[in-house]
Amino acid sequence: RNFDAVATDICCGAGFVRGLSAPGDVAITATTGSIARTADDLLNVSGRNLAFTAGTSFGPIGNLTATGSLAVDAATTLSTSGVSASAANGVAFTAGGALSTSSVTTTSGAIALTSTAASIATGTLSAGTDVTLTAATGITAGTLTGGTAGHGVITLANSGATSDIVLTGNVTTTASGLADTAAAITIDSHRDLFVNAVNLTTTGSGAIRLNATGTINLMAADICCGAGFTRSLDAAGNVLITGTTLTRSADDLMQVQGNAVSLITSGNIGPVGDLTARTGNLFVQAGPGAGNTIDFSGRTLTASAGDISLLAGGNIAVTRVTAPGGVITGTSTAGSYTAGALQDARAITLSAANGLDLSTVTTSAGLLSLTSTGAGADIVLRGDLTATNAGLLPTDAAIAIASGRDVRLNAVNVTASGSGGIRIDAARNFDAVATDICCGAGFVR
Repeated sequence: RNFDAVATDICCGAGFVRGLSAPGDVAITATTGSIARTADDLLNVSGRNLAFTAGTSFGPIGNLTATGSLAVDAATTLSTSGVSASAANGVAFTAGGALSTSSVTTTSGAIALTSTAASIATGTLSAGTDVTLTAATGITAGTLTGGTAGHGVITLANSGATSDIVLTGNVTTTASGLADTAAAITIDSHRDLFVNAVNLTTTGSGAIRLNATGTINLMAADICCGAGFTRSLDAAGNVLITGTTLTRSADDLMQVQGNAVSLITSGNIGPVGDLTARTGNLFVQAGPGAGNTIDFSGRTLTASAGDISLLAGGNIAVTRVTAPGGVITGTSTAGSYTAGALQDARAITLSAANGLDLSTVTTSAGLLSLTSTGAGADIVLRGDLTATNAGLLPTDAAIAIASGRDVRLNAVNVTASGSGGIRIDAARNFDAVATDICCGAGFVR
């Protein structure tokens, strides 16, 4: 039935230790009962391969150390909280109920934790190769490190539609030889995903993929004593984040960067932090409804060598958007597009149903096209427009502005440089100088 590792108290307080040690394998089975300890002292177990099988629960009997592999199988709950588990090769814990650990370490093998009907809560996990956490309900993960032997991937997944994944420690792995699109870190939550002021990093190679059926909160806990502190989500390959909404609830920032970066939701996307695509495209897509918005006010979006695409059914608000070698495309099918600072790229196309309100816009080797389709909305320019091109005909529009109502130039310059013309179409009014330049009449733009 039961195996009681410490059936009587060793002495006058908790934490005294006895040992069970062998140069060979150790196998302990409680066929219909538990593996646990009655007293408040510990039984440390060491050997080559360690195998524990409990017909009911497994408790934290003491530190577990294997020069080979370590396996624990419990029909109900499994806990190594307060003690350590280590193996040169793999560690595999499987529980029918809740599974909890403190420190778990492998030198050259994988760590695999599975709860078939309940949750997982971990301390620090460090694996020579892969780290895999699979739960029926929620996962709360501490610091996770994979690939300490040179290559490993980290995978977290839960299947319960009413439970979340919460990250309370940094998630880091080293991977070798993965394509930019192949995930080195995959986190898949069947409800929400909360990133509690931690970093996510892949080094060497590999993508970071985050997916949630509900909300992804990239800054769910405050870092410190004021606003604007940062954490990093940094992939050696690409970044792909998908969910219903993408947000941050704390006043700190998650800086997202990868070779290519894609954020896709069926709802809203909030200003989680700056976005940087180092070699590929930056793609941000909110839901198709009029209430589905993209808001990166105060943030910088950069594609160093690729294109930037912003697509939403509702309003789009950005500050600094730059794609020096690519194209910026911004489309709001039922809302407005607002930019508070410079947008610069090889070419730029912006379109919104309910108006454009823009600061400085510059293209270096392509067309600049601004369109507002709504009959009740205007195009308002608060900064200079400049388009540089070569080889355009005089009749080709280097700058094309079309508004469903008014076009208002708020004391700005509009310049087509090199070649090409300028075309401005307003369904109602064109106000060439909609605001005063300075303190008297006759100033010129």
